[in-house]
Amino acid sequence: MSVTLLLILVNDCGIVSLRRTLRHTCGATILNARRILTAAHCICTDDGQPQDASVFTIQYGSVRISATTERSIQVSRIHCHDFNLEDITNDVAVLENQGPIPTVLQKLDVLVYTDQVCSRFDPRQHVCFGATVGGACNGDSGTSLVVADEQVGIASFITNTCGIATERYPNVYAKVTAFLDFIDEHSRL
Repeated sequence: MSVTLLLILVNDCGIVSLRRTLRHTCGATILNARRILTAAHCICTDDGQPQDASVFTIQYGSVRISATTERSIQVSRIHCHDFNLEDITNDVAVLENQGPIPTVLQKLDVLVYTDQVCSRFDPRQHVCFGATVGGACNGDSGTSLVVADEQVGIASFITNTCGIATERYPNVYAKVTAFLDFIDEHSRL
């Protein structure tokens, strides 16, 4: 099965750059005018506690990570799910930002791997993908996996072989459906 993976963006789809002291850390997805969804490992400590929100900004306005012309909004609060780095669970966080973000897209067709291929991860929380040409890369963590205009995943663990995910080394996404209660609780305005 093949689906389309949205990588780094900044307008129509709502994918932005999460930065720590002006340096790209991860991607993230706009939930609404003041809430952003990303992977917990990008912004929470190994034991699931929020890092200092004041060192993070949301950058938008360019499809290039290295661009300096984009706009930024300060992160004001971080909500970490019960993230556990040791067993790679609950890799979801919601950020509050200080203002609205307006909404150029890059996309990629990806292959969905079976739960058997993805067996070393929790199938209740994770789904694995690969690509025959191109693919996710370091820095894409936190961006969205969109199928039929609906976000179904959050890039969680991306292979170290940039752009080459295989059955042996897949890209792993946190399933949004496994965290709907948490996302809903922390995305209300």
